[in-house]
Amino acid sequence: MLRGRQALGGVCLSLGRSVRLISRAFLAAVPVFLIAAAAACCIFPPTIEPSSFRVVQLSDLHLPSDLKDSQSHTWVCNLKAAVSEINAMQPPVQFVVVSGDIAEHNGEAGSYKLFNSVVRELKAPLYVALGNHDRRSAFRRYVLQEEAASEAPYYYSFSQNGWHVVVLDSTQPGSAGGFLDAPQLDWLRRDLSKHRDLPTFIFLHHHSVLIGVADDFPLRNAAEFVEVLEGFPNVRVVANGHVHHSLILEVGDRYFVNTMSLAYGHGDDASLPGYRIFEVEPNGKLRFYDKRLHQDPVEEFPSNG
Repeated sequence: MLRGRQALGGVCLSLGRSVRLISRAFLAAVPVFLIAAAAACCIFPPTIEPSSFRVVQLSDLHLPSDLKDSQSHTWVCNLKAAVSEINAMQPPVQFVVVSGDIAEHNGEAGSYKLFNSVVRELKAPLYVALGNHDRRSAFRRYVLQEEAASEAPYYYSFSQNGWHVVVLDSTQPGSAGGFLDAPQLDWLRRDLSKHRDLPTFIFLHHHSVLIGVADDFPLRNAAEFVEVLEGFPNVRVVANGHVHHSLILEVGDRYFVNTMSLAYGHGDDASLPGYRIFEVEPNGKLRFYDKRLHQDPVEEFPSNG
């Protein structure tokens, strides 16, 4: 079930632009090199308190446009395995966010058709951000089913379970790096101002903290982005993909969360595809789990910035 810039299932969405029904800091200018996130031997609990909830972040799926080789099959099978694991979690996952790079080769139609064929089996609501391997018009045409698909940025927000969630579009066509243009930053400031009373997640593709991985292609105007966030201490989590690496940095009361790729890793995350689980406890405490495919989740503790 793909959900995005509309109201579905009683969830109220605050939109970057028009409402349409869809079917079914720290700055990149301040390097923080090779921060090692400490992974403890704390296995994911089988159950959580009823008033707690879980959120899953998938990222960097890199789905091919066809299944012409074994690698292409593997990446599609990884997404199928993740969907199966998520569907089996109890209590059910509240929602899933894909933080970009659905496609492998410049947003080809076949990649999005494969994506649709797999995620239609997902039981939890699904929200999507775009990455540098994606193409806005193709995503809009084949995933959102827009007849007049455009290259307009795709960003939105919604509130659920007493939390606010913002999904940004950091793609910069023709560049591996990211950028948030002035209209989107203005919208972000207005949206956060309306929800000051709610703890907030922000999801986007590019990283705003240099970590020693993929640092040639970060969010290029991270300083402007973080300047907006400084006025909103209720923004608890800024979660990205792009780096194909698992690392969490704690800066004050805010967490900058880098999530591994579901396709393949970089550095010491090579060949270990997986995803991120957030657990939100009734008192607002956050727990983070590194979930590698076919392995038990392991609790991951932030490093201090």
